[in-house]
This record gives sequence, structure tokens and C-alpha cells, in this order.
Amino acid sequence: METAIWTGVSIIAGAIISAGIGWWFARQSSHELAEEAEKIRLHNEILMRALENAGLDIKFNRDERGRVIGTIVDLEASVVARPTVNMEIKVIRRGDTRDSGSREEDKI
Repeated sequence: METAIWTGVSIIAGAIISAGIGWWFARQSSHELAEEAEKIRLHNEILMRALENAGLDIKFNRDERGRVIGTIVDLEASVVARPTVNMEIKVIRRGDTRDSGSREEDKI
């Protein structure tokens, strides 16, 4: 009976220690991830401001804190079309696979 109690206490103690270590590592990872996300956000902000200052037709919508929440790109396009039609008529007699333009009577 005493062995079963010590086994149960050991299992519970091991679970508490494992949960504590897991929680500590998860908290550390969460803080590291938040720091990396903030660095990436800062780099993105620098790139977006560089694009704005480069004179491109790119505008960024920002929230009240100044963070970008959307992008507006003004584009212009023009299309020029010139219709052209070419036609060539040839008569090919049945069973004749050569170009009919070589014989005078086949020309139209």
C-alpha cells in the first residue's frame, strides 16, 4: 500500500514539474516570437515609407496608431488597336495537294 502511495505521489510530482518546465519554455518562445514579429513589423514599416518617399503612386491606409491597414495603388492603362485584314484566295482541285498558284488556269 505504501508503495502505491509513493508511486502516485511521484507521478503527480513529475506531472507538476513537467507542466512547469513546459510552461516556462512556452513563455520564453512566446516572448521571442513577439520580439521577432515586432522586428519584422519595423522593417516592413521602413520599406513602406521608402516606397512612399520614392515617388511611386502607392498610398497606404493607416489606423489611428499609424500602422498600415491597407494599400492603394493608382494604375493607368491605355490600349491602342489597329485592325488589319489580309486575304488570299487559292483554288485547289480535288485530289491536288500542290499549291494551285503555280498554274495559270487555277488563279482567280
